[in-house]
Amino acid sequence: MRLLGVLAERDGKGLAVFRTREGARVVAAGGEVTAGTTLVAVDVSSVRLRDAAGERTVDLRRDPVAKAAAPAARPAATPKSTDSTDRRRPDGRVRGLRGAARVLGADAEAPR
Repeated sequence: MRLLGVLAERDGKGLAVFRTREGARVVAAGGEVTAGTTLVAVDVSSVRLRDAAGERTVDLRRDPVAKAAAPAARPAATPKSTDSTDRRRPDGRVRGLRGAARVLGADAEAPR
Protein backbone atom coordinates (compact mmCIF):
# COMPACT_ATOMS: atom_id res chain seq x y z
CA MET A 1 0.00 0.00 0.00
CA ARG A 2 1.12 3.57 -0.62
CA LEU A 3 0.18 6.77 1.18
CA LEU A 4 -1.01 9.27 -1.44
CA GLY A 5 -2.21 12.19 0.67
CA VAL A 6 -3.36 13.45 4.05
CA LEU A 7 -5.81 15.95 5.54
CA ALA A 8 -4.44 16.39 9.02
CA GLU A 9 -6.38 17.86 11.92
CA ARG A 10 -5.29 18.48 15.48
CA ASP A 11 -4.47 15.66 17.89
CA GLY A 12 -3.80 13.06 15.16
CA LYS A 13 -7.27 13.22 13.67
CA GLY A 14 -7.81 13.52 9.97
CA LEU A 15 -8.07 11.59 6.74
CA ALA A 16 -5.51 9.72 4.68
CA VAL A 17 -5.65 8.56 1.07
CA PHE A 18 -4.02 5.22 0.31
CA ARG A 19 -3.49 3.22 -2.85
CA THR A 20 -4.09 -0.43 -2.04
CA ARG A 21 -4.44 -3.57 -4.15
CA GLU A 22 -8.17 -2.92 -4.21
CA GLY A 23 -7.73 0.69 -5.40
CA ALA A 24 -7.72 4.10 -3.74
CA ARG A 25 -9.17 4.38 -0.24
CA VAL A 26 -9.90 7.35 1.99
CA VAL A 27 -9.63 6.38 5.64
CA ALA A 28 -10.36 8.42 8.78
CA ALA A 29 -8.14 8.12 11.84
CA GLY A 30 -9.26 5.03 13.75
CA GLY A 31 -10.49 3.31 10.57
CA GLU A 32 -9.24 0.17 8.90
CA VAL A 33 -6.96 0.66 5.89
CA THR A 34 -6.78 -3.02 4.94
CA ALA A 35 -7.74 -6.16 6.83
CA GLY A 36 -5.78 -6.07 10.08
CA THR A 37 -4.24 -2.59 9.54
CA THR A 38 -5.66 0.42 11.39
CA LEU A 39 -4.93 4.10 10.79
CA VAL A 40 -3.93 5.29 14.27
CA ALA A 41 -3.03 8.94 13.60
CA VAL A 42 -2.64 11.46 10.78
CA ASP A 43 0.10 14.09 10.68
CA VAL A 44 0.83 16.72 8.02
CA SER A 45 3.54 14.58 6.39
CA SER A 46 2.96 11.05 7.70
CA VAL A 47 0.52 8.59 9.24
CA ARG A 48 0.83 6.05 12.03
CA LEU A 49 -0.47 2.56 11.31
CA ARG A 50 -1.06 -0.42 13.62
CA ASP A 51 -1.04 -4.03 12.47
CA ALA A 52 -0.06 -7.44 13.89
CA ALA A 53 3.65 -6.38 13.91
CA GLY A 54 2.93 -3.23 15.99
CA GLU A 55 2.85 0.47 15.16
CA ARG A 56 4.82 2.06 12.36
CA THR A 57 5.05 5.45 10.70
CA VAL A 58 4.54 5.82 6.97
CA ASP A 59 5.85 9.05 5.46
CA LEU A 60 4.07 10.88 2.67
CA ARG A 61 6.38 10.57 -0.32
CA ARG A 62 6.74 13.68 -2.35
CA ASP A 63 7.41 13.28 -6.03
CA PRO A 64 10.31 15.44 -7.20
CA VAL A 65 9.20 18.73 -8.68
CA ALA A 66 9.71 18.87 -12.42
CA LYS A 67 12.54 21.17 -13.36
CA ALA A 68 11.37 24.45 -14.77
CA ALA A 69 11.84 24.68 -18.49
CA ALA A 70 14.79 26.79 -19.49
CA PRO A 71 13.76 30.15 -20.91
CA ALA A 72 13.73 30.24 -24.66
CA ALA A 73 16.87 31.61 -26.21
CA ARG A 74 16.57 35.09 -27.66
CA PRO A 75 16.70 35.08 -31.41
CA ALA A 76 19.94 36.28 -32.90
CA ALA A 77 20.02 39.90 -33.99
CA THR A 78 18.95 40.34 -37.56
CA PRO A 79 21.81 41.63 -39.65
CA LYS A 80 21.23 45.00 -41.24
CA SER A 81 20.00 44.74 -44.75
CA THR A 82 22.24 45.82 -47.57
CA ASP A 83 19.21 45.79 -49.85
CA SER A 84 18.66 49.02 -51.76
CA THR A 85 15.07 49.13 -50.40
CA ASP A 86 16.37 49.62 -46.83
CA ARG A 87 15.08 53.06 -45.83
CA ARG A 88 17.20 53.49 -42.70
CA ARG A 89 19.88 56.12 -42.63
CA PRO A 90 23.20 55.43 -40.91
CA ASP A 91 21.93 57.44 -37.89
CA GLY A 92 18.94 55.05 -37.52
CA ARG A 93 16.25 57.38 -38.85
CA VAL A 94 13.96 56.23 -41.65
CA ARG A 95 14.15 58.00 -44.99
CA GLY A 96 10.91 59.29 -46.44
CA LEU A 97 9.02 59.57 -43.16
CA ARG A 98 8.12 63.23 -43.71
CA GLY A 99 6.46 62.37 -47.00
CA ALA A 100 4.62 59.44 -45.41
CA ALA A 101 3.18 61.76 -42.78
CA ARG A 102 1.75 64.02 -45.48
CA VAL A 103 0.27 61.04 -47.36
CA LEU A 104 -1.36 59.73 -44.20
CA GLY A 105 -2.89 63.13 -43.52
CA ALA A 106 -0.96 63.86 -40.35
CA ASP A 107 -1.40 67.43 -39.11
CA ALA A 108 2.10 67.78 -37.78
CA GLU A 109 5.28 67.16 -39.59
CA ALA A 110 7.09 63.99 -38.60
CA PRO A 111 10.02 64.52 -36.21
CA ARG A 112 13.45 64.67 -37.73
